[in-house]
Amino acid sequence: QHEGVEYVRIPCPIKRWPHTRLMSGIDLVSRESRLIIDQFRPDAIWSRSAMMGVGILHGGYTGPLIHIFATTAKMHCRGMYLQTHGLPYRRRLMMLGLWPFDYFPWRQMERELVSRCQAVVFSEHMHRQLSTDYAGLVRFCQVIPPGVDCEHFSPANGERFFDDIERQFALDRHRPIVLYVGRLSSAKHIPMLIDAIGLAPEAKLVLVGGGPEAD
Repeated sequence: QHEGVEYVRIPCPIKRWPHTRLMSGIDLVSRESRLIIDQFRPDAIWSRSAMMGVGILHGGYTGPLIHIFATTAKMHCRGMYLQTHGLPYRRRLMMLGLWPFDYFPWRQMERELVSRCQAVVFSEHMHRQLSTDYAGLVRFCQVIPPGVDCEHFSPANGERFFDDIERQFALDRHRPIVLYVGRLSSAKHIPMLIDAIGLAPEAKLVLVGGGPEAD
């Protein structure tokens, strides 16, 4: 439990090949979610992972499924496997070979999901992307931008905290600062960003986050 909210964990074994990982994950969620749904009888379900969403549907759930599409199969696989600038040459070839094993199963999974769920996206760009990739299949799509605490993330707080940040990270407020906040993984193309910063020697790049490519 966390702050009185119960969490139910479903351990999912890691598979080496992307397509076996997706298929085994769907089967696992299908079995396990059926037991949870029978126990709690939810009026609606929110999901964020396409694998989870399809697994819930395969488990026999017929109520409203509200699914958050943070990305699409095309966007994810292009970023993960094809835009590998900055990675070692052998790894780039390996990623290229793995691309079809992830993209085609993921796309088939999304095709089923968009036709049976109520989709939520974070931006108009994602709305257009989803509607273009799955034209005629999207039953419902609502844009809900992520919330921001405007009292915390404010110019006043920026002025209050920047002196400490400037000293801690050797920044200079009079020079351009490029800030990246997010997961440090190959899908985010951070090596390309680092190369781009090299073309602007007056700028300082600050990376905030953690992930598999942190080193």
